[in-house]
Amino acid sequence: FSPDLLLVDLFRHFRTPAAVPFFAKVIRTSPEEIPDEVVEAVAPLGAAAVEPLLELYREFESSDIAFLLAELGVRDPRILEILLDCLETDALL
Repeated sequence: FSPDLLLVDLFRHFRTPAAVPFFAKVIRTSPEEIPDEVVEAVAPLGAAAVEPLLELYREFESSDIAFLLAELGVRDPRILEILLDCLETDALL
């Protein structure tokens, strides 16, 4: 169990948007295989996580990041555009 995932669990408990930069750092280490714990911690943060995740998506173009953007439940045309692009290239998303 990595120390980062221990912190993810702690931040998930507090549901604080202040943890978004930490979550972005964790995602950056493995953008193609985001741990479920990170998804579960970030998704409830909604709008607070949109901009950092959009930046990460632009950097890595990862379908996992696109999935996480969808999990936020935020209606944003930029997220919709990313999801539509992903569907064109990866129908299994």
